[in-house]
Amino acid sequence: MRKYVIPLIMVGILVVSGFVTATSPKEIPILDNHPPNKPKITGQMIVKTGTNEWTFKTIDPDGDDVCYEISWGDDSREWTDWYASGEEVIKNHTYPGVRKVLIGARAKDIHGAISDWEYMNVAISKDKQIFNLPFLQFIINLFQGWLM
Repeated sequence: MRKYVIPLIMVGILVVSGFVTATSPKEIPILDNHPPNKPKITGQMIVKTGTNEWTFKTIDPDGDDVCYEISWGDDSREWTDWYASGEEVIKNHTYPGVRKVLIGARAKDIHGAISDWEYMNVAISKDKQIFNLPFLQFIINLFQGWLM
């Protein structure tokens, strides 16, 4: 990480034993901050109506703590608490009806740098059982990147 030094002129007056003096210029280090990587979203791509969970995880190149903005694809959004870089965050959301949604997430570090959005397509059905065949779920997960 590169460090930049910006001179900061401080003008102050000190009275010491009746003499007036000015303080000398100071320098403060400014650190180069990088945004977190795009978050990885994991969870089922086909879920049953009701409450389901997804996991969010990102790495901040500077090791800063991060929080997530999650767009649930149903006009609701939320910001999470702060977590350590690389820590998995499990969040639940409830979908009452059948639909297809696009879940999105981005991460922000403690210095305000924000990542790009990452997305996951999710289908919500009344009866998950017809889609819950292990082989079908394996194929969907295998080709998840190609289906988007």
